[in-house]
Amino acid sequence: AERMRSLPVYNQRLDIQVVGLRRWDEGLLAIVATPWCMNIVLLPGEDAPRRMEGTTRELVFPSGRYDFIAGQLPGVGALESCSLFSPMEEFDDPGVMRAVAEHAMTGLFTPPETTPDAPGMNRRSFLRGGRRASDRATG
Repeated sequence: AERMRSLPVYNQRLDIQVVGLRRWDEGLLAIVATPWCMNIVLLPGEDAPRRMEGTTRELVFPSGRYDFIAGQLPGVGALESCSLFSPMEEFDDPGVMRAVAEHAMTGLFTPPETTPDAPGMNRRSFLRGGRRASDRATG
């Protein structure tokens, strides 16, 4: 964090937070929020295959598919990350930053809502002027 303080992307109003740490895909997953970025971070388990730094792979979560970039962090080792926000200029309160990170983690594991399809038009209705039976009855 000290190295980043002098960079223009560093937001002095924020701190570093790890949110929603949980086991996932034989590793540890969390949202890491810093004064310069917010990422979904996966720390692979000991037996996980090591990925070449800078390579991308798609991970599937209940909410969808996301691209993660492999990297190395001194003192941490191998990790994979998916950027949510960078830079963090939109945030001015660590509490709001944390709430957004918590919401992102919840959303990551929430499948998209499926909505029933609107009544469709069959071919006959389309050929008769594009009106559904319910529309013809009322007008």
